[in-house]
Amino acid sequence: MTRRLFLTLFIFFHLAFNFPGLMAQSVSINTDGSSPDASAMLDIKSTGKGLLMPRMTQAQRAAIVSPATGLVIYQTDGTPGYYFNSGTPGSPSWIKIITDLSGWKTNGNSGTNPSTHFLGTTDNQPLRFKVNNIASGYIGILESNTFWGYRTGEFIGSGGGNTATGSLALWQNISGAGNSGFGAGALQSWRPNQNR
Repeated sequence: MTRRLFLTLFIFFHLAFNFPGLMAQSVSINTDGSSPDASAMLDIKSTGKGLLMPRMTQAQRAAIVSPATGLVIYQTDGTPGYYFNSGTPGSPSWIKIITDLSGWKTNGNSGTNPSTHFLGTTDNQPLRFKVNNIASGYIGILESNTFWGYRTGEFIGSGGGNTATGSLALWQNISGAGNSGFGAGALQSWRPNQNR
């Protein structure tokens, strides 16, 4: 027993002091024998094969115990695709990685089909547009308000059935209903019992 312990310690210290790079080196998987990139913990190189991520169902993904932040999987059911945990191990938040096939690009899109591709919502919630984080467009289904333009309808309040186009049109329409304002500043500050 003592001899085996001594031999194990001897080998460990011999390797640690004579080959210190073994303790903190990167790993390379390739067929050409090249060294790994120093900035990578794992460097995979191939000209004929790819990297296959773990594949699982949504239920299996949800069953991962304490998933690390940044963990990536491929979900095979529901809305298939690559997902990563943007939350913490204690409170995971799985986000689908957007690809050219699943998201709108800021430099334009091609191959769209108007029967399946759209900008908008799929629930009963309004659609809001902003410029520089300032209200610049709104389509509301419940109150039937539609606004298009910088700060148009920004403080609509409880009014319904209003339509406005143009910068600051119906800007402070606190409770007016059934108004139409077209042009910059049209009906900018209308309130009940106020001359229009």
